[in-house]
Amino acid sequence: MAETETISTNPNLPRPPSISSDNTIHVASVPAGPGSEDDTPPLHAVNVALRWNGSKTMIWRVLATFWCALVMGSNDAAYGAIIPYVCITFHT
Repeated sequence: MAETETISTNPNLPRPPSISSDNTIHVASVPAGPGSEDDTPPLHAVNVALRWNGSKTMIWRVLATFWCALVMGSNDAAYGAIIPYVCITFHT
C-alpha cells in the first residue's frame, strides 16, 4: 500500500517565512503566490462593461467580426443557390 504524508508529519518540507526575536526575517523556499493576499475589491469599485466604440482597437475588432460573418454567410449561401443545378447535373 502506498504511503501518504501530510505536511504536518513531514519534516523535510520547506517552512513558511518566520520572524525571529531579533527582527531578522528568515525566508524559506516557499514561493509567494498571487492569491496569498486579500483579493476582494474595495466597496466603491464598480464593474465597467466593454463598449464596442470604447477605443479604436475595439472598433476594428467589431468591424472584423462583422466582415467575417458576412463572408462566411455569403459562402454558405453560395451553395444554396446552385443546389437545383447540381441536382440536375448529377441526376439526384
